[in-house]
Amino acid sequence: MSGSINTITRGKKKYVVYKNCYRVKTNKKNSGKTRNTGKSEVITENKYLGTLENVLAKLSDKTKPAEFELERFGLEAAAIEVIERLEIRELLRKHFPASFSGVDTADYLLAAIIHRLHEAEPKSKIEDFINKSILKRHYGLDASKFNSQNYWKAYDSIISEKAISVKRDKITELKKKELTEETQKQIEKLEAEFGQNKNIDDFQKDFLNALMNKEKLHSEFLYIDSTNFYNYIDNNNGKTLLCARGKNKDGRNFLNQITLSIAATAEYEIPLVNEIYKGNYNDISLFPTFITKVIGQYAAVYKNADELFVSYDKGNNSEDNYNEMEAAAQKNNIKVSVVGSLRQDWHKELMDIPLKKFKDKKSDYAYYSNEKKVFGKKQKIVVTYHKSSAIRQEIKLNQKIEELTKKIKFYFDELTEEYKTNLTDEKLQNYIEKNITQYNPAKKILKVKIIRETEKKPELSIEFDNEALENERKTFGKTILFSSDDSLEPSEIIKLYHGKNKIDELHKILKCPSGVMFHPNWVWTDSKLMVQAFVNLMALTILKLIEKKFKDSKSEYSANAVLLKEMLESIQLVLVLEDLTVSRKAVNKFTMPAQQHLFTIFNMERFLK
Repeated sequence: MSGSINTITRGKKKYVVYKNCYRVKTNKKNSGKTRNTGKSEVITENKYLGTLENVLAKLSDKTKPAEFELERFGLEAAAIEVIERLEIRELLRKHFPASFSGVDTADYLLAAIIHRLHEAEPKSKIEDFINKSILKRHYGLDASKFNSQNYWKAYDSIISEKAISVKRDKITELKKKELTEETQKQIEKLEAEFGQNKNIDDFQKDFLNALMNKEKLHSEFLYIDSTNFYNYIDNNNGKTLLCARGKNKDGRNFLNQITLSIAATAEYEIPLVNEIYKGNYNDISLFPTFITKVIGQYAAVYKNADELFVSYDKGNNSEDNYNEMEAAAQKNNIKVSVVGSLRQDWHKELMDIPLKKFKDKKSDYAYYSNEKKVFGKKQKIVVTYHKSSAIRQEIKLNQKIEELTKKIKFYFDELTEEYKTNLTDEKLQNYIEKNITQYNPAKKILKVKIIRETEKKPELSIEFDNEALENERKTFGKTILFSSDDSLEPSEIIKLYHGKNKIDELHKILKCPSGVMFHPNWVWTDSKLMVQAFVNLMALTILKLIEKKFKDSKSEYSANAVLLKEMLESIQLVLVLEDLTVSRKAVNKFTMPAQQHLFTIFNMERFLK
């Protein structure tokens, strides 16, 4: 039966009731509506709808239904908590005091940093981002002012494109001169220092002070590494010196790129110092400039520190670089000790040490320790052996040998008989070695020869170089570590060095779409690239500080920076609007177990008041 609405009177008031009657079988096993299908009974339901006056008011046009809006909340609230704790907005105002269209450059930067933390979008998207996030209400920002034109002016007030073009033109003029050794050194020095800016460097020093005093970051061990980021900037007009083609770590060698160096703490992996460089600079070339900057800024902030430990990739190794580092340490009155690695082919005698001389064979890394003069100084040497790595390297080499053998045979079989006959053996062999075996590590294991007997077609001969194979096997699973601090135990050196992998996590976050993407930058001149790099690294630092606070809270849950970002982004604010005015705020339902914990530790309740 269909329901009906009736009124009932109680005292002087009338009430509206919805009445619904229907039949159900007495025995639930029975079914059907015809006779003899089982007894049934009538069920009556009454639902109270309210007084007659209230029901009529709701049905009239006198009241409007409430409207709802969603606002970005969780990630922005966590970022604001970090920003306010470290007084980042005040530091930005101190070092970048200009304003445009009534908005401080500091607020342009702050909005760009939080926006980049959310997503790598162009500046034209920031207005919409502010309107749909708590930034508009919390900071009182006029979103319409955050357009691309004002961002260009704000960025130019930090690093002037005119000043940068003067530096770039000076390098261009030097390149037109005769390239003597002295001129070449001068060009390299100017290019290495091209990405430096005093305003940003001074901000970084004050920011390091805030990290030391308010985050209690007293890291005496820094990991240093560099990576590169490709872009689609066309550099044919010469408007950017930073963008250049080089060996890209993502395999995009046909695109321009810029290089980024980072020095991060061993604990929590917080980026302390960073710099961008020309895209075709290799590690060994940019290391002196960057290590000098790192030591200088560290010594200026951590004035009571007696010693700084640094760890970097063996691609930075050279005696000149080591001497540059020691000179910078001496200038800043601080001892700098290194924990690094060495190339195996430079120290072949260490590869000949038999495994029976290695200690601690039950652990993951058995080791042999000694002392040796490296870079003109006595260093503590630790040769490690990792059995699982040795097995993997053996398997990989066998695969490469098989792959290379098939490739050489296929190429040789595809040549016509006429071509084989007319081509000299030397030219044919050289072609195989240069074009087919060039990038295969098995090249040194295989000996390729062309055999041609009188009046017979040439034949291919592939033989193993057993001595080269044995020398290669001696290196499997081994890594040569060194430290300039001979007081460190071998186990400490091993632990400190392998902690260097943590900085790779920063590179992954900067290249991960769900992390804090470094590219695309949506800018195309050197000055703007330098400011945008600063913005990107500040966004990464804030995310890592969010992760630090989560770890320090001793949560029962575990999550890395990227997962924390995902959980925070899904926390949104529900705004209840009445007559276009916010009457109530509420947080959407939590769908992940750690979200309530994040809501509490970042004090998000205050944004609901």
